[in-house]
Amino acid sequence: MKLFLKFGSAVVVCVTLAFYFNGCVKIDNPAAPPVDIRSTVKFINLANNGSQMNVKVDGNSVASVSFTNASSYIDVPSGGRNFVFTFGPKVDAVSQVVAAYYKISYFAIQQAGDTGVTYALYYERNTYSGVVTFIPQDILVRFINLSSDTAGTIKSGVSFHLTGAQQDTSTQDTVTAALAYLKSSTYYQAPLSKAPKYSIIGANNDILVGATAVSLTEGRFTVVLYGSKTAGTLQSIIFKED
Repeated sequence: MKLFLKFGSAVVVCVTLAFYFNGCVKIDNPAAPPVDIRSTVKFINLANNGSQMNVKVDGNSVASVSFTNASSYIDVPSGGRNFVFTFGPKVDAVSQVVAAYYKISYFAIQQAGDTGVTYALYYERNTYSGVVTFIPQDILVRFINLSSDTAGTIKSGVSFHLTGAQQDTSTQDTVTAALAYLKSSTYYQAPLSKAPKYSIIGANNDILVGATAVSLTEGRFTVVLYGSKTAGTLQSIIFKED
């Protein structure tokens, strides 16, 4: 009986303390500032339809981009966003979730034979404090295939080759990334001292893009294949990220 009374007293004390602390701690503090989690997005116009691309985010105009160009990085809240892309009279509304704390590339793609514009979002790097943007005296480069050409040479995917690249701790003469349409490779590291170049090879081992220098300065880069081989507009373009 004494043990039961002691246990009952302990329960009463615990309940009393719980009410006491709940009364003292202000859980729902209206003065506490809301958490504002954001990312930055740049918009890239690879829609060859003769019109400039105008962009709105959640109803606000943020960019106007001509063909083969990119906007500056636009600061946007993370989470579900409503994007509106306008090309002349054509308006496309796209709902897209934006992950927190990233730099992002958002492409608009249209080439010969396409009936509409395709939109594709790619994450570049995390923007947490302390994250390394690039390696001094090196480049970091990735490849994205944005050509939907139905020619046999591209249909099975293409191979991007980067000379002078480093993977892990071993140095290789060439790194190859075979990619289908809308796919992206990882980032590859290459020292500037080796004058890194890229080339793009089709599924039939035909050269789509010959050896081309990536950059003479350190940084992070994206190499994009776009256009149509059938229409004779297939080409590559380099975008600097940092």
